[in-house]
Amino acid sequence: MSSNDIDPSVHKHTGCTRLLKAGACSLAGFGYAMNEAAFRLEVIVGSILIIGSLFLPLTLVERLILIGSVLLVLIVEVLNSAIEAVVDDISLERRSLARQA
Repeated sequence: MSSNDIDPSVHKHTGCTRLLKAGACSLAGFGYAMNEAAFRLEVIVGSILIIGSLFLPLTLVERLILIGSVLLVLIVEVLNSAIEAVVDDISLERRSLARQA
């Protein structure tokens, strides 16, 4: 695709407007993720783990590893939900290969 293929009628936001639009999309995605039961459960368990770690004699590195692990679980869950949404959008019928996605 060359630069000549860009549609001039499409207006792209720049600067602060772009950041605000991106933030709005991120919040909408977070709202969608909170509708997923698995994500809500992982947020609850992760919150309990992080709050519980405040009462344990952990080093800063250990706490950061725990927080990073919880965030990684949440990120993977969001990616999984996105893949499921794409597979559902492509076809609503059950396919054996959809499980492998």
